[in-house]
Amino acid sequence: MVFGIKIFLFCEISPTTYKISLKKKILKDTFKTSSKVKIFKSTSRKKLLPNLVSSYSTQLIKHGPGIDINLQKGKQLTFKLLLKL
Repeated sequence: MVFGIKIFLFCEISPTTYKISLKKKILKDTFKTSSKVKIFKSTSRKKLLPNLVSSYSTQLIKHGPGIDINLQKGKQLTFKLLLKL
């Protein structure tokens, strides 16, 4: 057992070593993320694939008691205008 000796990390020695450690960490993370970049397809297919695993759709206009239909139609019009941009 050793008493009175504290083991320091490299970044704890001085502000300069802290900056060096920080740059090293940033470069290490940048290299790690750049090597794991996945390339995704840039075009989409209109026709569905023959084996559909799951699908999800939601209705834009909600119907039911207490729901104002004019507000729902306004929401639909807003989305149509946003999609044209």
